[in-house]
Amino acid sequence: LSQGSIAGNANASSTFNSGNFSRWQNVTIQVTPNDGVVNGTAVNISTNVTNIVPEQIGLALSPDTIYTNSTKLNATVVVWDDDQSEGTTLTAYFDWFINGTNQYANFTEGLTNGSNVSAYLNPTNFSKWDNVTAQIVVYDGFENSTVVNSSWLNVTNIAPYINVTDIYSPGNCSTAQINASGIIRDEDFESQTVYFDWF
Repeated sequence: LSQGSIAGNANASSTFNSGNFSRWQNVTIQVTPNDGVVNGTAVNISTNVTNIVPEQIGLALSPDTIYTNSTKLNATVVVWDDDQSEGTTLTAYFDWFINGTNQYANFTEGLTNGSNVSAYLNPTNFSKWDNVTAQIVVYDGFENSTVVNSSWLNVTNIAPYINVTDIYSPGNCSTAQINASGIIRDEDFESQTVYFDWF
């Protein structure tokens, strides 16, 4: 490729479009000056075309508050790879940490750029007061992305409640005893203390 006429001591440049090379190739440019009479000494510069490391965007957990009887805890992320046009697919690896210890793993293969991918953790896998985090790594067949951790969620207590109440007095007279009763529910299945206050 010829640059054309340029002034002496000026900068010259040339562009080699990305469709002309691919990952792992070695590309060399040779630059030869010519003053219209004779060529100067050619200079060669080479570079290796490397892999662009994939990435993940917007790792988030939902719901924001979790209980031991919650629906599944969901981790979602968008995966991306700038050189995926060369035919690679992405794999998203999710690791679940309970109180800082890696306990469970999920992965999804065959992903393309911009894919929104999710992983789920069953509520049977955590207990009240546990600290839960998710970690994501994306692999493009050559390299792993940077490891990204979600914000942590604490498994919260569910307040007990009274499902059915009843107050009863035989004859409804001042000389009869009055009884109060109720069915106490607790989704955490904990033993309860019940307080009765009479007014």
